[in-house]
Amino acid sequence: MNKIIIALLLTIISFSCWTTVSAEKRSTTKYYYRTKELMGVSSLKGKIRDGRTTTYYKSGAIMKQLDYLNGSKQGITREYYESGRLKEIVLYLNGMLIARNQYSETGNLLLKESFDNGGNILVRNSYETEVTPLKEEEIPPKEEAPADNEQTPEEENNQTE
Repeated sequence: MNKIIIALLLTIISFSCWTTVSAEKRSTTKYYYRTKELMGVSSLKGKIRDGRTTTYYKSGAIMKQLDYLNGSKQGITREYYESGRLKEIVLYLNGMLIARNQYSETGNLLLKESFDNGGNILVRNSYETEVTPLKEEEIPPKEEAPADNEQTPEEENNQTE
């Protein structure tokens, strides 16, 4: 019987705390560049970030989207290049960095990291950047192989010594 009463009291207490927290005033704040373009939008609970925050490039393209829970980063954060391609994905749990993947502007994975509860790197995999083919004018001229009766510059130097 005592266990039932304790469980009932805990339920009532947790419900009352929950309703009190959610009764706080929620608002949205907008930030602007000096040149009047929208810089970002944040959801607030009271004066604390809680919910989605989105930042923008001056062009209007999304720069970053991240979520907050009671002022701490929570969940998946996505950062984009101005072109709209994914630049980075970061995972937070209760404000702590858990994992991060970074991508090149063409979409190739560049870096993959995992972190422990103290923010120390557990695993880091770095990938080579993509290879960009040389333009025709950047390719050095092909050296001609010496004819059978010709000597290479190294052979000539060896004979003169």
